Amino acid sequence: MSLFPALVLTLFAAAPTQVATSAEMPRGDALEAVIADHDARLFAILFSGCDPEGAAKMLDPDFAMVHDLGGLVADNAEKFIADYARECTKSQPGGEYASYAKRRAIVPGSRSVRPMGSWGAMEQAYHVFFEKNGDGPEVMVGGAQYIHMWRWTGTEFRLTRSYSYDHGSYDHGSYDHGAVQAE
Repeated sequence: MSLFPALVLTLFAAAPTQVATSAEMPRGDALEAVIADHDARLFAILFSGCDPEGAAKMLDPDFAMVHDLGGLVADNAEKFIADYARECTKSQPGGEYASYAKRRAIVPGSRSVRPMGSWGAMEQAYHVFFEKNGDGPEVMVGGAQYIHMWRWTGTEFRLTRSYSYDHGSYDHGSYDHGAVQAE
């Protein structure tokens, strides 16, 4: 036997074996809490922050987003993150949108989370959007519904599908404006 194959065999034999362990997907209240946390983190990154790397960690590589006003917005995570990164630079000091701020708030009591077998979870909710220009007041500019499909990887949830629809003014009157604005 030559020296190289013997060295390789020795290295593999001596190397500790690590087996990736898979945890059971959360259920019930734990599932709702985890999805609510992921949802809040994702929208904080996308609406208030500028963290393409953080957003990428939350998306499945096969991520796709369909929007009622824009159609197929992204058909993979890489494209979505690249577009998001370009927009982020515009929000930085000196950028085109430096004095513009946006915020998203979920309408209290509107979220529904359902397990989809052991594959993952479906989240459905209403949310509203706020904008602020310069020193002006923050103004509610509309709302929408959404459905998110979160895939369980065995250790974490990754967003794989986002369906965003019914965009428009949000004057349904079925929620407390004060509660939404206080979030």
